[in-house]
Amino acid sequence: MKSYHKFVPFVVILLLCLPLGAEILVDTDFSGRWTPVTANPRATGSLPANWRDNSEWAKVWVDYQRVTEEAHTFLRIDVKRVDEGWAQLSHSIPRVTGETYFRMSLTVRNPDGLTSTFGLRRSGSPYNWLWQTTQTYPGGWRELTYTFRADRADYDVGVYVPLTGVGRFDLARFRLERFTREAYAEELSRIAAANSRQNLVRTSRFPLGIQSGWVIDRDSSDD
Repeated sequence: MKSYHKFVPFVVILLLCLPLGAEILVDTDFSGRWTPVTANPRATGSLPANWRDNSEWAKVWVDYQRVTEEAHTFLRIDVKRVDEGWAQLSHSIPRVTGETYFRMSLTVRNPDGLTSTFGLRRSGSPYNWLWQTTQTYPGGWRELTYTFRADRADYDVGVYVPLTGVGRFDLARFRLERFTREAYAEELSRIAAANSRQNLVRTSRFPLGIQSGWVIDRDSSDD
C-alpha cells in the first residue's frame, strides 16, 4: 500500500480546515477491536466495533476480512455470490435533531469494480436516504471527502454502505463529523481568508492580445 504516502499532505490540510465546532460521530481506521459476524448465516468473518453486516434480508454471500498490507490494516469486503439484493454494511449514529452539516471522509480501494453507495439512511421502512453518493471508484487507493447538509429527521438513521456486484472492496478509513450551520460558515470564512492572497501580477488577463513587454516562452529571460 505504498500509495498511502501520497495522501499525507492532504490529511494535514484537511485537519487544518476542520470546523472548530465539529463533533466526531464515527472514526474508524480499522486497526482496533474486531468482532465475529454471527447474525447472518450467509456472512462470515469479522467487523470493527460498532459496524455490522446488514445483508441478512438479501440472498448474498459475503466475507469480511481484516487485511494488513505494509503495516496498514483495512477491511476487505469480499462479495462471493449474489442471487438477490446486494451486500450492505452499516453503522448507527445519533438522530438528526435539526439542520446539520456533515463531513464524511473515506479511504477506499475498488480492485474489482464494484459500485458502492456511502450515505445516511433511515434505519427502518421506507429506508429513505438523507444523503448519498453512488460511485464506482478506481482500483487504486483513494482518499475522498464529502460535505453535505441534512434536515431534521424524527427517526433512527445510520451510515449505510451498499455494494453492487461480486468481488472485493477495501475500506481503510471512515470518519463522519457533524457541525452546525454557524461552524460551517466559520470554516468557509477561514478557507476564503486563506485563499485571498492578492495577484502578484498587476495585469494577468489580455482580452486584446499580448501587451508590450510580455513574451510567451517558458525559456525566455533577460540574460
